[in-house]
Amino acid sequence: MSDLPNRTKPGMLQVSRNGTDQPAWKSMLEQATGQSLASRDRAVFMLVDTSSSMGAASKLTGAVQGAIAFLDDAIRRGFDVGIIEFATDAKIILDLQGKSETHHQALARLKVGGTTNLAAAISLAEEKLSGVRRERIICIVTDGVPDNREDALGSAQSAKIRAIDIMAIGTDDADEAFLARLVSRRELARKVIPAELGSSLASMALLLPKS
Repeated sequence: MSDLPNRTKPGMLQVSRNGTDQPAWKSMLEQATGQSLASRDRAVFMLVDTSSSMGAASKLTGAVQGAIAFLDDAIRRGFDVGIIEFATDAKIILDLQGKSETHHQALARLKVGGTTNLAAAISLAEEKLSGVRRERIICIVTDGVPDNREDALGSAQSAKIRAIDIMAIGTDDADEAFLARLVSRRELARKVIPAELGSSLASMALLLPKS
């Protein structure tokens, strides 16, 4: 028997040749927003402090090297990865994806300048992770104290209520007690000297949940 012509009206549920449901609205929304609506099982957002103080003692260099290794390992463990840089403002420099070369390029373009708006970065990551079905992780790398501690802790608490795990690594002036309150569990917080930032951040990928 020959295939019947597809008479589905625009906006109605369409069925592909392999039997998979393909709502027309989903395709239209993806085209309008430029973002895929595919379901994600596991994802991690790396939040990188690019405030002015990160330019001292090559801290940003160490953070970039460690972040590349961390995210490479996360991809091997089955995570999609994204990157948010935060200084006076927070912005996504790489949305969730699973290709190593893409985050390598994004991290290489980071520059320092501004203050430390950690609260905005956590809230942005929480929003972007809301559609992930299983493991949702935020990993923060910073060298100092946020613009507003209470706002940062409030944003972190909101994320944790939504079952998003938070880990953090800090250097120099980072308040160890603050980091301990920020993360989901005390073992997910570390404070290191700048020279160890890259290697320590890379090793934190071992704390990611196994598949």
